[in-house]
Amino acid sequence: MITTACSEPMKYTMSTRGQVLMIDGLAQCLAGTVFLLRGFGHRFHDLGITDGTTLLCTNGITPKDGDLVVRMCGEQPVLYLFRPNSSEEFEGLKRVLNDVREVDAVVACSFNFYQ
Repeated sequence: MITTACSEPMKYTMSTRGQVLMIDGLAQCLAGTVFLLRGFGHRFHDLGITDGTTLLCTNGITPKDGDLVVRMCGEQPVLYLFRPNSSEEFEGLKRVLNDVREVDAVVACSFNFYQ
């Protein structure tokens, strides 16, 4: 499964023989620094993110309401749900961040690989 914060729809193909994933349309979204995080826990399970999910993150996207964002707490990346108009610290089990200045990166897409 691929989910995305990019505005353009993306098409992807995966070659199981060569273990290659080709994503069309992702390059336009990825200005700035790009990095991968490994998901863990079940806090964002309803969004398809659980133990082992690979998160592609970038600081080249401006977060929109409802986006998953990364905030660095020391050297530890922490996932938040971006809600610019919220004064709440949590939405259910999800941490909420409302200040765009505290966002270090946006989760551009997530990958779950099953064998």
